[in-house]
Amino acid sequence: MRPLYIYLSTFLSILAISCSKDHEIPIADLEYKEFRSPHKKHPRLDIYEVFFFSNIDLDSFFIKKGGSPRLYCSLENSNNFDIKEITQNNRNLSGSFYFLNQNKKQSGKFLFRSEVFFYDKDDEFLNKKRILKLLSNKSCIPCKVEERFYLNTYKPYLSNSMCIPVKDILKVINE
Repeated sequence: MRPLYIYLSTFLSILAISCSKDHEIPIADLEYKEFRSPHKKHPRLDIYEVFFFSNIDLDSFFIKKGGSPRLYCSLENSNNFDIKEITQNNRNLSGSFYFLNQNKKQSGKFLFRSEVFFYDKDDEFLNKKRILKLLSNKSCIPCKVEERFYLNTYKPYLSNSMCIPVKDILKVINE
């Protein structure tokens, strides 16, 4: 009976893995542009704006695949973090993003705006004191576009990393 259980569980594992399709979205190169406070502040949340460029039109790829990606910036991991580390990471700067415009004639880059907030899975939103403590020994915060395609069979997506300089973040937080 035991060998049958092993064969059956192995078969089901292989079947589940093989059903995970490639999303066929190219790995985007991101380039940081600006970190700032929004013009209209939220009454209770400290929301910030991150502007960044991508070498591909992320919106069109994710709309076709039914995803809702986010910009994810790790306050705990190295530059080259992966999906597993995102799952285990407690402190981050993250939020959804949308396409602003494209000036293809000059740069061939797509400009995006992300509304982000500092978050801790245990404590919900991070206050200014905790943010400053987390940033105190860093020079940059690594960020990637991340999508896990929940309720879908696509493999998770991660772009290449970009860096938000901590000095830019501190300048805005301390305003």
